[in-house]
Amino acid sequence: MILFATVAALHDDRVFSSIATEQGNFESIANKLLSKINQRTSRMTYVYEEKNFHYIVDSEVIFLCACDERTSRKLAFAFLEDVAKHFFKMYIEPLPTLNAEVCRQFKDVLQQKIDFFSNEASSHKLKSLQTEINKVKDIMVDNIDKVLERGDRIEDMVDRTDDLTEVAEGFMRSSKKVAQKMWWRNVKFWLAAFAVVAVVIFVIIVATCGIKFHCGHNSPAPPPVSPPPPPQ
Repeated sequence: MILFATVAALHDDRVFSSIATEQGNFESIANKLLSKINQRTSRMTYVYEEKNFHYIVDSEVIFLCACDERTSRKLAFAFLEDVAKHFFKMYIEPLPTLNAEVCRQFKDVLQQKIDFFSNEASSHKLKSLQTEINKVKDIMVDNIDKVLERGDRIEDMVDRTDDLTEVAEGFMRSSKKVAQKMWWRNVKFWLAAFAVVAVVIFVIIVATCGIKFHCGHNSPAPPPVSPPPPPQ
């Protein structure tokens, strides 16, 4: 059971809000503890007169509660974290402007939170919720590990893809060079073939017409035909 709760500034003696559900010297003990708390230890538990005093420090604000021995530390710190969340949600002003008068309504919030976390059914729901959160966290951690592992595989695949890309680009460059060489070889072949055909045709023409190409003028002219004799 939560017996006492208080919210105070870390570096001075301002107490923003506090509430006790039982009679006792909780405030005097809390004031002694508040003076010893520093920023280096963000959460701690003290035992005094069979009571457990738990606190957390968040954004230079101390959230402290006193519980009996039956209340678990997990429940106590869950209470303090919930109180801190609601405190910063209600008061967004700069910390130096806050005081007990400004935060007087927060006592009702403390009472509501104490009633909720001190109720057995609520505590059971909270534990169940915490268990589910832990399961989800474990699943997320496992998924993150798988993602990281898959990321390594993806990086390997990317590296291999880059290597294959470089090989493909080299093959393309080589193919282009080979294609160019083959094209020039074909051009040279057809030029040579054309030249041979042209030489053969030239030789045939020379053999037929002579070197001066006087075709049809070198054969002898036919003998003249003498006219028939006149009749006697």
